[in-house]
Amino acid sequence: MDKQKRNEPSRRPASRPGTRYSGRAPQNRASWRDAEIGHSAASPSREAPRRPMPKRRPRRRKNDPVSIALIVGIALLLVLLIALGVRAIINSQGPRVIVKLHETDTPVPTDEISQSDTIQDSAAPAPAAEEQTEPDTVPEQSAPTAAPAAQTVSYSEADVYGTVTADCTPIPADEFEYLPVYKQVSTDRKVVAITVDDCFQKANLQTILQTVYDAGGKITLFPIGSNIQKLDLGDILKDAFFNHGIEIENHTRDHARVFRMSDEEMRAQIYDQYVILSQALGVNYREHFLRFMGGDGGEDQRSHNYLVQLGFSGVAHWGCSGSNGDLDHCKENLEPGIIYLFHTTDHDTEILQKFIPWCVEQGYELVTLNELIGLPENETSDLSTLVTEAPEAVPFEWDYKDISFNDYSWRTKMMQVRLGELGYLGEDAKQDGDYTGYYGNMTVDAIKAFQQDNQLQPSGIADALTQRALLDPQ
Repeated sequence: MDKQKRNEPSRRPASRPGTRYSGRAPQNRASWRDAEIGHSAASPSREAPRRPMPKRRPRRRKNDPVSIALIVGIALLLVLLIALGVRAIINSQGPRVIVKLHETDTPVPTDEISQSDTIQDSAAPAPAAEEQTEPDTVPEQSAPTAAPAAQTVSYSEADVYGTVTADCTPIPADEFEYLPVYKQVSTDRKVVAITVDDCFQKANLQTILQTVYDAGGKITLFPIGSNIQKLDLGDILKDAFFNHGIEIENHTRDHARVFRMSDEEMRAQIYDQYVILSQALGVNYREHFLRFMGGDGGEDQRSHNYLVQLGFSGVAHWGCSGSNGDLDHCKENLEPGIIYLFHTTDHDTEILQKFIPWCVEQGYELVTLNELIGLPENETSDLSTLVTEAPEAVPFEWDYKDISFNDYSWRTKMMQVRLGELGYLGEDAKQDGDYTGYYGNMTVDAIKAFQQDNQLQPSGIADALTQRALLDPQ
């Protein structure tokens, strides 16, 4: 029976069109493939099987600017903190003076141009080798705490030129007095002060004074002490002062740059001119103003200290130099309260003969410096009261103010000497075998190098820290 069933035809219905398979399912993988191919050929309208989709690649994230900036900022902050820590460790050891043994810079001309005794008193220009550019500015550094103030020195009020003893207490830096430096005075009055320096040419001096007398005005003279003696100017000056109210002031004994001289020479140049002038006038004539040669050194602390001691009222500068211009230049600068600078040269004498009458025509009054500033006339006393020996200077404490490019001072000279000893300045920075006291580009470069070697801000400006490390090392 079983055999009969096997021989009977299958009773299963025939496969319908559209079904996946017809007949019995294939029993192996090859049969599956043959059935699939056969079915595809028999059913052309059926869609082809879809291919599996490829795997997606992960997208790369674009660089985030904010994240990058944050990372860079953190890195820079770490570097800065490390640098500050190293610098703090170095500075805690204090400045070290490092001697520079070899000068490697190419030699350049000296810090200052020499000037003859007959040069006109104009603002002395820096040397040709010194460029007129200010060093780069840097943040200010805090100066060390000043020492406790000492008691102010006192000397005889009866004689402002009184004796100064060796045990005088130095004037504390915070009590130090600088004299005012006058270039122009603020006023509504139509007044002008003409000043005449040097007095090298006696005949021209007489011509200038006569022009002033004829105009009904007054001027101020700044004669060099040695010229009063050599040119025998006594009679001219007597007539000018006693008969015409001309003011006479101090321009040193030898037309000297006192800011770079030794203490003894500085005192002699100022005091001796006072003695020579008093002897020429026949009275003890107390001066009120000093004019530095070329106007250089007007901020020199040592000079101001001595002038205050001698009873001076100020330093005379100028607002307009007729010696460096022509008549039109003088006219253009005329305004109330201005101080003019002239000399007794032929050039200046010719200008003054025209300028003085023109000023009067414009309604201006020619006055002395005392009158312009509001001071009384110079005091006089009997010649027997004259002390001919210059007094010692009152000691004082340095104020350690910043010293920078274009300064003229004794403090600059002291720094130059020390920089030379340490090898930062050479012989090419000297004039006539000595340092000039002029803070030019060579001095700026030397100060920068010293600051760099001693862990100080390399600014080229001699601030309090630099001055103490250079001149007062502990």
